[in-house]
This record gives sequence, C-alpha cells and structure tokens, in this order.
Amino acid sequence: MTSLAVGSLVWVEDPDIAWIDGEVVQVNGEDIKVLCTSGKTVVVKATNLYPKDAEAPPCGVDDMTKLAYLHEPGVLQNLRSRYDMNEIYTYTGNILIAVNPFRKLPHLYDSHMMAQYKGAAFGELSPHPFAVADAAYRLMINEGISQSILVSGESGAGKTESTKLLMQYLAYMGGRAAAEGRTVEQQVLEDIQRYKLGNPRTFHYLNQSNCYELDGIDDSKEYTATRRAMDVVGISPEEQDAIFCVVAAILHLGNIEFAKGKEIDSSVPKDEKSWFHLRTAAELLMIVDKINSSIGQDPDSKFLIGVLDIYGFESFKTNSFEQFCINLTNEKLQQHFNQHVFKMEQEEYTKEEINWSYIEFVDNQDVLDLIEKKPGGIIALLDEACMFPRSTHETFAQKLYQMFKNHKRFSKPKLSRSDFTICHYAGDVTYQTQLFLDKNKDYVVAEHQALLTASKCSFVSGLFPPLAQESSKSSKFSSIGSRFKQQLQALLETLSSTEPHYIRCVKPNNLLKPSIFENKNVLQQLQCGGVMEAIRISCAGYPTKKPFVEFVDRFGLLAPEVLDGRVKTINMLPEVPKFGLG
Repeated sequence: MTSLAVGSLVWVEDPDIAWIDGEVVQVNGEDIKVLCTSGKTVVVKATNLYPKDAEAPPCGVDDMTKLAYLHEPGVLQNLRSRYDMNEIYTYTGNILIAVNPFRKLPHLYDSHMMAQYKGAAFGELSPHPFAVADAAYRLMINEGISQSILVSGESGAGKTESTKLLMQYLAYMGGRAAAEGRTVEQQVLEDIQRYKLGNPRTFHYLNQSNCYELDGIDDSKEYTATRRAMDVVGISPEEQDAIFCVVAAILHLGNIEFAKGKEIDSSVPKDEKSWFHLRTAAELLMIVDKINSSIGQDPDSKFLIGVLDIYGFESFKTNSFEQFCINLTNEKLQQHFNQHVFKMEQEEYTKEEINWSYIEFVDNQDVLDLIEKKPGGIIALLDEACMFPRSTHETFAQKLYQMFKNHKRFSKPKLSRSDFTICHYAGDVTYQTQLFLDKNKDYVVAEHQALLTASKCSFVSGLFPPLAQESSKSSKFSSIGSRFKQQLQALLETLSSTEPHYIRCVKPNNLLKPSIFENKNVLQQLQCGGVMEAIRISCAGYPTKKPFVEFVDRFGLLAPEVLDGRVKTINMLPEVPKFGLG
C-alpha cells in the first residue's frame, strides 16, 4: 500500500473479527499507527494495511467489481452491509454469492419476480438466482450451447434452496405448472401411513442432531411444496412414490438392530421392533409394480441445463475417507472454476481492447496428482493396500509417509502414527486413516445386489444395475475410491462440454439464526469456495471496472487539459465502454 498519510482511512487485520477499519494517526516509515473504530490503537507495517473507500455506499454495491478497492476487507464489508439490508445476493462479475438469511423472504421468489427477470439482461436487475437461470436459458436457446449451474457451499449455506429456485425458474420458462391436489393435511397424513413413518425422534438417522424444528419452517408445507416441484419438472406421481419409498425404506433400515445368530459370523434382527422395520423396508423396496421412467426431460433434446448441488470443501476435527473424496471433488471443481474465471478475464480485456499481460493463477494440479495419479497417487496406494490381506491403516500410512516425504503438499503430523495432512487450495486438512481401507472396500454384497436388482420397483432396480466387470471372476478389484474417481472424471467431462455458471452459498453464522454475520466464518467460506481466488485473479489485471462517464467524472480533475472539448462528445456516446483501473 502506498501514499499513506495522517488521516488516511484503512483496514487493519483483527484476530476477532478478521478486519477492522480505522484512521492513520501517525506515519513513521513503514510503521503506521492506526486508531481503530473500536477505540484501540495499533501499530502495523504499511504492507499489512488496505485502503478503505470513504465514498462506498452504506448499503454496499450489487456487483463487487464496482468496488473502488477489490480486496478481502472490502469484499467482506460489502457483503455485510448488504446482508444487514436483507440484500442477500451479490455478484462478483458473473459469480453469484448467496448469503443464507435464515428467514423467509417470499417477496423475492413469487411469479411476479420471475416475470421481471424473464429476458432481462444479466446485471440489469438486482442479483438473483433467477438472473443466473435466465442467463443460462437464454444462452442455451440463442447460442445452442448446453449450460451448467454449479451451486456449492457447506451444510446450512442454502445450497438446496438455491437449487430449488433455479428449478422453479427453469420450470416456469418451460411453461409447466403443478396441478392442484389434496390439502396439506390430507397428503401428509396419507403418506405417513403409506410409508409407515412417525415422529422423527424415533428414527436413528434423524435423531442424531437433536434438532427437529426450525423457526418459521413448516415441514408439512415444505413436503407438499417438494411434491408440487416434482410435478412441475415432470416427475410422475408413480415415480414420486417410488422415490419416497426408497427414502422411507432407508429410514426403517437405520432402526434395525442385530443380535448374534446361531451360526458363526451370523446375525438376526434383535427383537420384534427390528423385525418390523426390516419387513417394512422390504415391502417399501418391492411394492411398486411399474414406474413411469420419464422425469420430464425430452430424450430428443440436443441441449441441456444441468444443475449441480454439491457439498463444499470440508475440514472437521475428524476427517475420514468421505471428506477425502469430497475434498478431491472440490479440488477438481476449483481447477475448473479457476480456468473459467481466467477465461472470463481474458474475454473482458479482449472485448474492451485493453492490452494485458499473462495473469498467473494458482494451479492445483500438483494436489490432484498427489491424490489421483496412477500409479503412485494416494488412491492407487490405497487400492494396493486393500488387495493385501495383511495391510492395515498403519502400514498404509507408513507407505504414504515414505512415498511423499518430500512432497510440498503432503506432511505427517507430529506425534501421529497414521494421520496425514494435505495442503488443499482452501487450507490444510488432516485425515485419519483408521477406516480408509474398510470404506474403500465397502462394495455392495453380490447377494444384496441381486436382490435389489430383482425388485418389482423399476426405480429401485435401476439404482443397482448389474456391472459388467463384476460378472467376471477374473475382474480386478474395484474400489470405492477408483470408481469415485472415474465418476468424477465423467462429471468434469460433462461440465467441460457446457457453459458454466456459479452460485456460491454462504452460511453467515453457525447458530443458523437471522441477522448474525460472523466475519471470520464468512471469510473462510469465501476462501474455500474459491471466491477470494477469483478476486485475486481479477486483481492481477484491472480489478476495478467503471463506465467511462463515471471514470471521467471521478478522475478527470487529474488531467483537465486532456478533457478540453471532449466532455460533450462523451455524454453523446450511445454506448459507453468500460475502462479498467489498475
């Protein structure tokens, strides 16, 4: 940071709230004394300060590329200012950031609002998922290009709600409407009886969090709204029943307890209650005779809009094989995201005829190679360990330590015999290997596969198609990790054939309550979601973009001689280009 003087407004790092604003009261070379708005005075190095825009509107800006200073504290303050005004959506260029309000805002999502966004140019109206969906729809129709919308964020960030809004708008554009049916009470009571369900407190898979209700959320109405949404996108009533049968069967399976059987290594349901849940699950998985396979997609369509709702980057106190797979997915998607953002920057400069040099961005290919390279990657070594009967999680970990002792993205935690740490794009994550081998071998038992494939419910049998490689006794070991990697690669190939759009969902607080914005929590999610990296890529070029008239109005006084005789011409231009400010 340059040109610091007494009276300059700045941002200072704060251990409690990430960043706090203040005013420079003394300059002593590189040491700057700042009086913070909290009343505290700190002395920091000039390189650790960021300028604060004194002219920033108190309610923030709807697109953060409009900020005078596009940096971490500026982004954070802008999101907070908008959140305080119930403006939960903000653009960063073409990326939509959605901050969960933890309250209903029905006026934002009604049919009138959808009509407003229909055909409106992107950025013309306030940021909204409808705008993203409309942009994707228009590109598909006008350009003949398949589209994808990637919705990401951690649990509680609002991914599912954002996805539902996208589907709602796309169904609206497709001209589909849900039919009127039974009352809320009738449908819920009938379905509870059909699926033999009851109080969520009585189901093991639902009672682990001890959270059964949320303020302002009516589960009955949410259920019927889900049913209506299924109608809108073309899922038949028969197939809806099949889907809920599977969900209910899973809930019943979670309530089965086992006791030791008469034979070695055998077991039987523990009591009559467990037998009830077992019989109910079997009935639910088999009872439907015929399901309509159509889910509303035209099989002859040439183009599509795919909506991907995916967990964001995860780092918990205990991180096992699931987190390892989820974080591999996010590493892959982050690379895809970075390449797209970089491409957008290039196209922006080309359109504006601005000379620019190559912009460096963080390439995480080395992390991807560490995990999935074959041979020699972590997944390959895990598969190898799974094929040797005497392998344990400790011998697997020792192999990793030996193979990657000099890898800059891999490390062994002190005082640990089997954990390992990977330096991901979003931060370090330490994984516990205790269950890695077991979970990597957790395939479907052949007898179970055959049973479910033979289900009278085609929806259930379709979930367990026979795999060609499993029909041969000579086939190689097929691990969960390897199959996951193949599916992930197929997903990336599909995404690469589409024009992507991004929605980053943010959970403003861990209490899941409205009107609370935790700076450090939000900042971490912005980093994990790649938003800060996208901003860094933008900052490497010309981060601030202003229409030419605004540029002249603000900076014209610096060179009045250049503007002599030109102001009238500028105001008469029918369409004014943007200039980048370095």
